[in-house]
Amino acid sequence: MGEMWPEEHRRFVPETRESWLREEPQLGGRLWLLRSPWPGWSLRETFNAMWAGLERPDGEYDPDYVLAGAADFLRWSEGEAIKWRVLTSDDVE
Repeated sequence: MGEMWPEEHRRFVPETRESWLREEPQLGGRLWLLRSPWPGWSLRETFNAMWAGLERPDGEYDPDYVLAGAADFLRWSEGEAIKWRVLTSDDVE
């Protein structure tokens, strides 16, 4: 998911833990460092809001749906994100 995060809010460092390199080869040896794309939001708040919007009523996991939805969510303006947070505040906080 690090690659889809807005470029100005992400960095990576080389992963040096041998066990993680073996167990998580899909990460390509990268350890992603992220910050919220919206000032005043913690990463926890950002992820909670994003996952609240990506939960499917049937509970089925569809990786393509999740990736497309996350990419869309991360393109929102701060105003759109605030509106979403207000609408879902009972579920997110």
